[in-house]
Amino acid sequence: MNEPAIQRACDELGLSLHDLWMRYFALGGTRLPEELGSLVRSQEPSDTGDYDVLVHAINEQYMDAGRPERLPYLADKRSGGN
Repeated sequence: MNEPAIQRACDELGLSLHDLWMRYFALGGTRLPEELGSLVRSQEPSDTGDYDVLVHAINEQYMDAGRPERLPYLADKRSGGN
């Protein structure tokens, strides 16, 4: 089984679950820190809003690190965009 994209990105960026939650919360995420782990490890997320806030937090971290990688938003995947 492949590692979920968010988990892989966190590993690549050296981003702890706590740091990711802080970024996610700052962007308006509403899940509690202890609830975030399931989203990070999810292969097939069902909650587009929370997942996309996490993706945005990761993409900002990539930009801050000067890296070109970006994760696709779930809303874009489901609508056929990006």
